[in-house]
Amino acid sequence: MIQRIQSVYLVVAIILIAILFSGINLFEFQGYDVTYKLNAFGLKEISAVNGGAITQVAIPFFILMSLLVVLLFLALISFKQLKRQLAILRFTLLIYFVIVLGVVLMYVFGDRYLPSKINYTNIGWGIFLLSLGFPLTFLAYNGVRKDKNLLDSLNRLR
Repeated sequence: MIQRIQSVYLVVAIILIAILFSGINLFEFQGYDVTYKLNAFGLKEISAVNGGAITQVAIPFFILMSLLVVLLFLALISFKQLKRQLAILRFTLLIYFVIVLGVVLMYVFGDRYLPSKINYTNIGWGIFLLSLGFPLTFLAYNGVRKDKNLLDSLNRLR
């Protein structure tokens, strides 16, 4: 299982996404009186006056990130059933694309929908970790597809 390069890609992608559950910020919007931080647990509003969290909105982002880790792990352990592994990886790529697109759109257009005026935005390390996992998942998908094509061609020769 671990001898295949796509398994290494999947393990690294799982580790990168699991690091996001430590609370690393994807990005933050900073205003005069309030700061909004997005991490794997949702959007947190922090007051600049007393430094405490005012509200935390749990966007279904945590559920999608958890689902992504579970699907990547299922793809990793289903190495003997290539059809099922391809289907899981295809669905994982779709969910991953939706997550990355949602994060990018939230970064670009998010300050327009927040109640207070935003001075500037910061990109955190989490967005880089999230972005690095997508090509690794795609490379794993390509590796599984090549393995399946190779086995199908060998089956035709038998």
